[in-house]
Amino acid sequence: MKLRAKAYLRIAAKDWRKKYDYVGDFSEGLAEVRRESRYGFVDKTGKEVVKPKYDYAGDFHNGFADVRLGRKWGFVDKQGKEVVKPKYYYVGHFIEGLAAVKLNKWGFIDQQDNIVIPLKYDDVGNFHDGLAVVELGDKKGWVTREGKELLLSKDKHIQIKNLIELEKITEEELINWVKEQIVK
Repeated sequence: MKLRAKAYLRIAAKDWRKKYDYVGDFSEGLAEVRRESRYGFVDKTGKEVVKPKYDYAGDFHNGFADVRLGRKWGFVDKQGKEVVKPKYYYVGHFIEGLAAVKLNKWGFIDQQDNIVIPLKYDDVGNFHDGLAVVELGDKKGWVTREGKELLLSKDKHIQIKNLIELEKITEEELINWVKEQIVK
């Protein structure tokens, strides 16, 4: 009798996937699941860490997944806590501790939903080596994690980026140059 019970439990443990319409790939130990058009997350045993309540859920990156309720985006952590309530029109992934977010303009928040870099940019890129590419009006440039910026005309920015493509300077040299210019 005990043997049958153990075998049944092993089969039942594998059958957790059947209660969902969709089970995504695992990222950082959790998988996105969908039941009745609502998304959440499960661990590798099938235990629901985030109950399916979102209209959309993305993969985990650096401990956080983007989630959408209605037309607004936020983030959940791997413990299932909604660390950033869905209120942004768009969000990026947390990279180097900051995520790009958009209301009317783009800016960056930290993992506690504090606005670290004001939402004033027309477009932004992800952080890399402490810098993110930003666009503001007719200027394009870089911003540091502390919010210091170097904005150039778009033509000048393109000329500098072309130097990398032509292998006249390395990406590391460009990053160092930008950081030096921002400090001045």
